[in-house]
Amino acid sequence: MRGVLASREIGLWVLDEAHCVSKWGHDFRPDCRYVNLFIRETGADVPVLCLTATAKPEVVRDISDHFKARLGVEMAIFDGGATRANLTFEIRPTTKAGKMHDILAAIETLPEGRSGAVVYASSRKETERIAQFLKTSGWDAAHFHAGLTPEEKRETQERFRIGDLRVIAATNAFGMGIDKPDIRLVVHADIPGSLENHLQEAGRAGRDRQPASCRWFMRPMMLNGSSPFRPGPGWPATRSARSSRRSGGSTSAAGNPARSWPPAARSFGKSATKSSNATATPMTHG
Repeated sequence: MRGVLASREIGLWVLDEAHCVSKWGHDFRPDCRYVNLFIRETGADVPVLCLTATAKPEVVRDISDHFKARLGVEMAIFDGGATRANLTFEIRPTTKAGKMHDILAAIETLPEGRSGAVVYASSRKETERIAQFLKTSGWDAAHFHAGLTPEEKRETQERFRIGDLRVIAATNAFGMGIDKPDIRLVVHADIPGSLENHLQEAGRAGRDRQPASCRWFMRPMMLNGSSPFRPGPGWPATRSARSSRRSGGSTSAAGNPARSWPPAARSFGKSATKSSNATATPMTHG
């Protein structure tokens, strides 16, 4: 790496997925903490640009403090805003026996054309099971997870991007770098492992700023002690909501402010929503 850097004239350092730099980041990579060493060794006084769409306020502060302590630079913070008014969020009860049919019913709401849907599941086996069920139900569907070969991944991603493949059943890793703005539906077949994971998954929808839906299917027994989500009053009644049009505002549910949402979903509108914006939040100096 040092040899490559020495042979280049560097005019700008760009760190994508910059939340990985933070020790508080949900996708922490220890090696990212050493990027300042490479920057210092080049000796070039050039700007540093950190981009992230999944950083909560404490992660942003940690990234900023990291570069101030190790490089002596102040990062200017530019927040792209928290509004995703085009997304509709729904939480619907389901059963073990009926979940596949509930997912199919959701997929059948896709409009005609080449737009797409992503069904997120917690395991490779579940993505394969969902994709197979949708295929036998007449949909152009495929599964996507880390067990695929690089060629299979490229082919599946490209078919989905151009609209030949309408539905992807995937683990959380799917979506990184996928340039498909017209995903009209994101389905969470299982509870995401964290609020950050949920925001990453839901954030794939509606990047063209047109209306899109994000739908959870939950069974009450799924909300165990290790889950970051908890049921609120009135569960398992169906809840639906449209995100607040005010930056940082709380989410309302079916005309009934925050009260009807699980506590974790209520907090979504206040802090974690910042990380769901389709426009990455840049932090720069220089």
